[in-house]
Amino acid sequence: MATLQMPPVPPLVPAQFDWQTSPADATIQQRRATGAEAIVGIEKSNAAGANDLYLISSVQFADPTLTLSQLQGKVERALVRQRYEHPEIGQTGLWEEGQISPLIQYQPLKSNEEALAWAQGNVRVRAGKETGLEIRTEHEIKRFQEQSGPAKAVVVDIVAPVEGLDTPLGSTNVEFVFHTNHLYFDGISKRIFVGDFFRTLAETTDELPELKWGDEVKNLGAPVLTLLKDGATTSGPEFDGTFGQYVGTVMRGTQNYGLNPKPDYGLPRVIFHTFTTAESDAIYKAVKSKVDPKASPAHLGHAAVLLALLKMKPPPAETPDSQIYMAQSPMNGRRFLQDANHAKTYYPIVQASCPVIFENIKQYNVVDADKETIDKYLVQATKVAQDCYDVYVNNKLTLPVGMSFHNFVTMLIASGTIPETGLTAPLYTSDGVNETYIDREISDKSGNVTITVNTVRFFLNQYMPFM
Repeated sequence: MATLQMPPVPPLVPAQFDWQTSPADATIQQRRATGAEAIVGIEKSNAAGANDLYLISSVQFADPTLTLSQLQGKVERALVRQRYEHPEIGQTGLWEEGQISPLIQYQPLKSNEEALAWAQGNVRVRAGKETGLEIRTEHEIKRFQEQSGPAKAVVVDIVAPVEGLDTPLGSTNVEFVFHTNHLYFDGISKRIFVGDFFRTLAETTDELPELKWGDEVKNLGAPVLTLLKDGATTSGPEFDGTFGQYVGTVMRGTQNYGLNPKPDYGLPRVIFHTFTTAESDAIYKAVKSKVDPKASPAHLGHAAVLLALLKMKPPPAETPDSQIYMAQSPMNGRRFLQDANHAKTYYPIVQASCPVIFENIKQYNVVDADKETIDKYLVQATKVAQDCYDVYVNNKLTLPVGMSFHNFVTMLIASGTIPETGLTAPLYTSDGVNETYIDREISDKSGNVTITVNTVRFFLNQYMPFM
């Protein structure tokens, strides 16, 4: 059997990913995508909408006379203000022939009028009974039919079940559908953006402030490799050793257990399962008492996915004891940055990865298990997930090593040498608590509650298979 020949790992040189002036246009600032940006920025999949992020939020406005037409204007002005503070929402991507990763570019605006025109091109409002999820599906069908290419950094759809755009909303629930390209956001910064947006919207008046366009470039997020904590190196013996161990662990995924994907094209689908407050509290307390005081529902989620997989596809009798199930779980990398404020302010992707490995999956005999045994399996698997996370959360090199690995995988995909298993392993990820980033009640400058956020539902397009 031939040995798989891997190309050399490209070095992680921070200077190669700094902001620079475009040689083609001196008004444009650009930097090369790196880490998870490189993975989600692969041209073909990005153009198809793979990994695009959606967040649907149902809100009520305190002003019963507000109409959708008036709301549209306020939303557009709020986006203008937000673009000045966080110009990342106005970024674009450039895919060059011969380059594996895209350039992330930003071209400053010249005036409030130009900024407002930009915002108007990114906000869509309708009066009707469609749900936010139906609007998302409608857009994905249209994208597939028209082959319209990569999504913009941000698009906002607004829908309410009223007669027309000039009908007062009263206490009607209004759904916001925030669609973003994963190249510019991760799951955490998507929520940061939405929280910032609602707070800005609550304070937005009928007039835009005078903004000094061109200076907003100074507000672009610094390249993540320049923000690492002290001691988080990107080269040298310690880095190389940690990277080698990480790759060795992850490459076990070539022997992963998973489902058999169908070859046909399908639109991305999503189903939401909700828990009451009492149910959520009970889950939280059970994890702490039965597993470990430091365990979390996120660890339990990995265990639940494992058992669901084994219920859907029980391992056959001939399955060896060495058979594993591994989930390459995304991890919020902001914990590895120097400035703690970045946890709630940094928009670009900061994504590490945690390989969660369950050994000898036959030990979880879900098919013949009663409720007591299932509970035992859940506790056992939750502890496995917790132990895996502890390894990577406590390693100062987890983020740069993960970014280097993402660059490596991007190169493998581009070269056609990535190992194929023929299976797709279910992926579980947790971004924590929405309220950390999105307030339930949002007040104006006078302290009056003007917006109440009732629901937050985050999801993304995922086209299988996924490594």
